[in-house]
Amino acid sequence: MDVGKTVALIQVDEPFDSFIAKTNKAVKETILILLFVLVCLTYIMLHIVQRLLSNADRIKKILHAQRSQIELKNKELLNSIRRAKIIQDSILPQASKIKEKFPEMFIMFEPKDIVSGDFYWYAEKDDYVYFAVADCTGHGVPGAFMSVMGHSILNDTVKHMSSPADILNCLDKELTQNLKENGGSSADGMDISLIRYCKKKNRVEFSGAQRPLIIISNKNIRKIPGDKRAIGNYKEGKKAFKNHQMAILPGDTIYMFSDGYYDQFGGANNKKYMSKNFRDFLLFANEHHIEDQKYLLQYEFHHWRDDQEQIDDVLVAGICFNDAA
Repeated sequence: MDVGKTVALIQVDEPFDSFIAKTNKAVKETILILLFVLVCLTYIMLHIVQRLLSNADRIKKILHAQRSQIELKNKELLNSIRRAKIIQDSILPQASKIKEKFPEMFIMFEPKDIVSGDFYWYAEKDDYVYFAVADCTGHGVPGAFMSVMGHSILNDTVKHMSSPADILNCLDKELTQNLKENGGSSADGMDISLIRYCKKKNRVEFSGAQRPLIIISNKNIRKIPGDKRAIGNYKEGKKAFKNHQMAILPGDTIYMFSDGYYDQFGGANNKKYMSKNFRDFLLFANEHHIEDQKYLLQYEFHHWRDDQEQIDDVLVAGICFNDAA
């Protein structure tokens, strides 16, 4: 490299110290601007958060008030349903009254809800006693209203009708008329099995609307089917319900039931219990005393259901004719 040779020329318009001062000033101003913007954004965000928290608190108070109102309404509704249960229970015949004529009998009655669409009915007329097991459309409150209506019609009908078939034909007509007058649908109605028993004749008459009667005699089981149509949606000219008659021997037992028992889901594979299993279990239970049969049926049902939800009302009645009056 040649000593003393000019390599480049730099023109300096201001002193170096002045340039550094200006640069520092610009950096400081930029930092101040950024800090100001950050403060503004922080203020805005805090304001938004505060509004959100305020709105959340207001919404929380509204939701709490609404929840309190809903809880109050639910409590009032629950109290009303409980009162409805008292009314429904009051129309059901007392077991002690039924046992005056059927000393050896049981009723397994387990509603799905507080009130039930299943019900049983009992009446006495002349030398006859009547007993029915009915399953109304739905369960809970709608089913309960239907059960009260059906119970009332049966009480009136038995006064001027005698055979089970005639009573069901009249029930079919009257219930349909009541449903029409009160805005019911064609899907509303009930399934029912009804017997009439005469001690003097040692004979049972049966008629059913989509519900059968099972009789176990000398360890042999027999199913007497009901007619394949429900009570309700009555039409003139419709085929009348049939009346079945059968002689009763000492020790014979009849069973009447809704479909809630064998429609229940459960077991290892969460399947329906099914009617065949139900009949087989009745045959097994029949080897025990009539009162023990109720507890056997209850145990089997709850063991099968386990922790599954009960899907329908359950009603099973058994009458042994050892000492029927």
